[in-house]
Amino acid sequence: MFYCCRAARDGLCEVLKEATKKEINTKDADGMTPVLWAAFEGKLDALRLLIGRGGNPDKTDQFGNSALHLCSAKGHFACVDFLVK
Repeated sequence: MFYCCRAARDGLCEVLKEATKKEINTKDADGMTPVLWAAFEGKLDALRLLIGRGGNPDKTDQFGNSALHLCSAKGHFACVDFLVK
């Protein structure tokens, strides 16, 4: 699981293609899923890939923030646009 969150943070789409649906939706020690990390870091290609493979954009972190909250707070408007559509 750890590698999946790190890959999402870094936008490593080739690594994320190997992840299972369970790994994509599992929270790490910080309470973040790979989808949340991709949104937080503004990694649009990784975010698209994760959601396309079953990642849940409605899961929240330990503070109740969704992927949409995180990417909008960080100014990643391409990710915001993707999530809204």
